Amino acid sequence: MLINNAISLLARELRDVNTPYQFMDDDLYSALVDGVDELNTRGNREYEVVGTGSSATISPEPGITDKKVWILCSAIQILRGEKIKASATAMTLSNSGGRTDLTSIPEAIGSAVAILQTRVNQILFMERRMDVEGQMGSREKTRQVVE
Repeated sequence: MLINNAISLLARELRDVNTPYQFMDDDLYSALVDGVDELNTRGNREYEVVGTGSSATISPEPGITDKKVWILCSAIQILRGEKIKASATAMTLSNSGGRTDLTSIPEAIGSAVAILQTRVNQILFMERRMDVEGQMGSREKTRQVVE
């Protein structure tokens, strides 16, 4: 799968669909490349980025579940960076016109990261559960044949 083809999937996951876009395509592309490494640490299959630029692909072709995990891992990469940037500017400004409090933004982004990580964990749990159930069903069929 071309990495560039996943940019719109990642943008939709981040709810970045209205112009002007918050994230540039280069940022999304970089997060998708980094997301492959994160996918490799969480999954049971090894993926790699082959090629560079607009011709870069993820290999082997990820299945539906791995593609979902990859996109979520890439979204987590983007939001972690956003949290770091927000932390650098988290402050409270007070003047005669009122008060502006930016201190809760990093916490809100951290909550969004936690939600995405929970989704990844749920997907992986369900995938492993289905694998185990499939193995158990296979063993049961083997027992029936043997008996």
